[in-house]
Amino acid sequence: MVLKASDEIVILTYLNYRNYQKMGFMKYSNFCSVFCYILNNYNKEYVRKIFIKLVRNNHFIKKQNIKRSYTYCFIPFEMD
Repeated sequence: MVLKASDEIVILTYLNYRNYQKMGFMKYSNFCSVFCYILNNYNKEYVRKIFIKLVRNNHFIKKQNIKRSYTYCFIPFEMD
């Protein structure tokens, strides 16, 4: 499955517009449901690939919990 660059831009713009950085650290499942809603695509594998790419591109902070699970926080960017 090929990732679309437009999907990443749409997700980042939506998260920035809705001020998701103020939500603090959240589980992946919360972001997954938001991504599915934004893209109107409920293929979990595709959404996971986009999320991993965004984490690798430093759009999210990844923090490990005591239970060895991870929570993520969105890092906003400046819009031109």
